[in-house]
Amino acid sequence: CMLWRSLMRRDFIERYNLYTIPHVDLWEDVYVTLRAYYYANKVVKIEDAVYHYFVNNKSLTAKSANPKHYQDMQETIRLLEEFFSEKKEFDSTLLLCFWKLLAKGTLLTSQGFNPKRWKHEYKEAHKHIMQIKAIPLLTRFQYWITARTTFPISQLMFLNNKMRNK
Repeated sequence: CMLWRSLMRRDFIERYNLYTIPHVDLWEDVYVTLRAYYYANKVVKIEDAVYHYFVNNKSLTAKSANPKHYQDMQETIRLLEEFFSEKKEFDSTLLLCFWKLLAKGTLLTSQGFNPKRWKHEYKEAHKHIMQIKAIPLLTRFQYWITARTTFPISQLMFLNNKMRNK
């Protein structure tokens, strides 16, 4: 859902006011791209690699567990909820739950580790965890257990890492 992967006509952007959120530095592209997909009559996928993305592990986006970035994610979700609440013909439940779970995932990283907060934020997404196939199965299982039990999340993360490293 990255904006840098998209080409859009200028008149399309202007017609639907598809601009980034001024004060949001992380996930600003999610807000634009999801609304663009909603309004688009046609989306074309090109298989060729025409853009090469450089991954910098020391960049701001690589450190997405900081409080400002989590606030950016929450603001993006709030605006998307507002946008889709006006679109009664489109059921955005799973789409919004996916982004809520993705945001909450930062609360389970070593930088932002806060399982109690994870358990209580966006609780409505918990019942959809196993339906969202875009999230890897082991991660969904970790989220599902965390949402339903008092099993120590650190133990679950240890087991998850062990399984991934096999």
